[in-house]
Amino acid sequence: MTVLQSFAERQTESGADVTIYYLSRPDSPTPVDLQGRFKDIAHLRTFTNGGSKLRDYLALSMEVARVNNSAEFDVIHLHSSKAGALGRLVRLLTRRRTKVFYSPHGFAFLREDISWAMRKTVQLAELALAPLGHGLILTCPSEQRIAEQALRSKKTFRVTTGVDEKTIVPSRRECLRTPLEPSAKIPTRPKVGIVARVTYQKAPWRFKVVADALSEHADFIWVGSGTPDQEALWLGEHQTTGWLSPGELSKAIEELDVFLFPTLWEGMPLALLQAQAAGIPAVVSNVVGNRDAVVDGETGYVCDSNEELIMRTKQLIEDSDLRRRMSVASSERAYKHLTDRDLGVQSLAIYRGHQEN
Repeated sequence: MTVLQSFAERQTESGADVTIYYLSRPDSPTPVDLQGRFKDIAHLRTFTNGGSKLRDYLALSMEVARVNNSAEFDVIHLHSSKAGALGRLVRLLTRRRTKVFYSPHGFAFLREDISWAMRKTVQLAELALAPLGHGLILTCPSEQRIAEQALRSKKTFRVTTGVDEKTIVPSRRECLRTPLEPSAKIPTRPKVGIVARVTYQKAPWRFKVVADALSEHADFIWVGSGTPDQEALWLGEHQTTGWLSPGELSKAIEELDVFLFPTLWEGMPLALLQAQAAGIPAVVSNVVGNRDAVVDGETGYVCDSNEELIMRTKQLIEDSDLRRRMSVASSERAYKHLTDRDLGVQSLAIYRGHQEN
């Protein structure tokens, strides 16, 4: 949802008139919350009527078909795998007047919570659908390489998503550059954390493995929550914060010394980008998105095993000077490369056909 908001906000700033069609999920924000988030940014239309998902998807399909055959919109941009499949199939059966682009925000065939057979089925479906429409719009180099190699897509484009550059406060970057006086180096227990829902994708048991190994050296906190059963099963006694407001979330991130992100698959993870923008060195798993956001050895570490996650986290916990150097590098790189400042211009240029892949 946050990435979609970023697209809409930057495109509106660049002169586009944006309408968002969506289906609600149990974990979606309320209609009132959505109206508040997208006020003055985009028109919202939902197709969730409280009935079955099948009826909701059928209603959305009919609307996509109508929009595709009308002159109401110049471009349809499909976000997520389900929307991408549905929208491109509907377009195949209609008169194809409207340009159609697709962004997966994490290919479903990279998921590790479904069987190998299901992953291959989804990949074959993506392979078959790849030639349909005007192209795939990806958000990081790793994802673009997968589209070109695994899906053999010849129409791929990449845009830069990220944090709002106004949230990267220049005074903070200047503060990070200023060496601390010895008297100012008050010894405290470092705080290691993650920002995520407690779900299989985020590998909370891997977070627990690192926390159990290093709990004598640092405090570990999970910023977010899951169901009581998930938290008990995967995190044991380790602390979670529960849901936080945007202001509380920003404060929680800034209080971290190390960002531990051992996830199983990603698109381009906003929480990791926020941590890097806040100058928090990150220890991450070597998956799509994570390895694009973190420069190994410069703004954090990209790890291939639990043992390496433990080793690199311990290294940052014990070496405050290393944390500080990586903090400066993280914040400065985020300001240059991990913001959404150009997202509107980039995406509209792709829509208009002015940008090559």
